[in-house]
Amino acid sequence: MNRNQARRLAAFNAKKAAEKHFANRIGEILSGCPSRVDRATSLGSLRDSNTGGSACLPDVALYAAGHRSSKSVTAR
Repeated sequence: MNRNQARRLAAFNAKKAAEKHFANRIGEILSGCPSRVDRATSLGSLRDSNTGGSACLPDVALYAAGHRSSKSVTAR
């Protein structure tokens, strides 16, 4: 990336950040509270949420220690 491309990219990123900041300020003015507060208060309870992708793996320590030789775990 040459100097002109870097300068143009920096100007583009600065313009994009300024537009996002402006949009956030307009949203705060119209809603009456900052977006962070709105997001935090609208979150559901994390305790009740069901994460389908996570599971408890009891033998994960056997597989995590790959650098150690484990005689009980084989590839078959």
